[in-house]
Amino acid sequence: MSGTLNRYLYAPNLLTTYTQKDELVYIHKLRSLIGSNAVMDFKLQHAYQVRDCLKNQVTKGLGEKQANRHMSVLKHVFTKAIEWGAIDSHPMHSGAFKMFPEKRSKLRIPTDAEVREAIKIANPMLQSYCKLKLITGLRQTDLLGLTVHNIKGDCLEAM
Repeated sequence: MSGTLNRYLYAPNLLTTYTQKDELVYIHKLRSLIGSNAVMDFKLQHAYQVRDCLKNQVTKGLGEKQANRHMSVLKHVFTKAIEWGAIDSHPMHSGAFKMFPEKRSKLRIPTDAEVREAIKIANPMLQSYCKLKLITGLRQTDLLGLTVHNIKGDCLEAM
């Protein structure tokens, strides 16, 4: 399992630099819980054991949410392991594995017209940031990490 986690973490073009830093923390925690067991030996009941252990290791209130973040990474690792030919079937396929239920936030998604109006009244720097965010869909950390070196001709390259 450790080899699959390493391959996932350092696969070229799979993760942006900032996402890789975030997932490095998740991978190290998962590695400490799963150990060096073979990826083919990982079963659904192991996923539930890892999920419950993660929930109990985090301080009050955030355990289930953090456990879900870790398990999302682990699900993606297994998806990539199938692509790489390391396993034949996904032990955590969506119909079998259940994440902890998360409370729905009370955020209201603004309409396109509301976003356009908000951008109009924002300062020029924030306007540029919002437009670039809407066009690229990059995460905040990835967007703020862009430099002139990311501009290649007429294209923006974010890695």
